[in-house]
Parts: sequence; C-alpha cells; structure tokens
Amino acid sequence: MLERIRFIKVNRNKKFDYAPRYYDERKEKLQAMVDRYNSEKEGEVTDDEAYRNKVKTRMQNSFSIQDEYKTKSRASNVRLLIILGILILICYYIFGTLDTFSSDIINIDQK
Repeated sequence: MLERIRFIKVNRNKKFDYAPRYYDERKEKLQAMVDRYNSEKEGEVTDDEAYRNKVKTRMQNSFSIQDEYKTKSRASNVRLLIILGILILICYYIFGTLDTFSSDIINIDQK
C-alpha cells in the first residue's frame, strides 16, 4: 500500500541498447576504389559507367578539398584578426601611458 503512495518520485536511469559505430571516411574511400577497380577488372562495368564514376569521384574530391581550404583559411584569418586586435590594444595602452610617463619625467626635471 505504501509503495503506491509516493510524494516524491525518484527518476531512474533509462537504459538503451546503443552500440556506437565507428566511421572511417578514408577507409570507405579506399574500399570504394578497390571495388571500382575490381569491377573494371572483371568487366562488369561498361566504359561509360566507369567514366561517369571517375568524373563523379573527381568532383567529390575537388569539392571536399575546396571546403577544407575554406575552413583552414577562415580559421587563419580569424587568428590573424585576433593577433592584430591584441597588438593594437597593446600599442594603445603604451601610447596612452607614454603621455603620463613623459609628464612625470618633465616634472622630475623641473624640481
């Protein structure tokens, strides 16, 4: 009877049967190349299909290279802007304190 009456509900952990999978893009590309070579070797693929497959893989590779270049260049530009911003702040601080430093030196010389 007391088990049915609960004022405070305690949540229990949910259990899942999840098996993580590992994806290796390089291995997938290598396997596709091997399969393509084997099918060409055995004569299963016609010349037209082989040509289309080659063009398709070349286009995919060129797009992936372009995307990689864009992300690297963007990261480089952001890093450069951060460094320039820090240098500008340091120069601003130095030149801002230079005026007070020079006035202190003039006051010391006048005494």
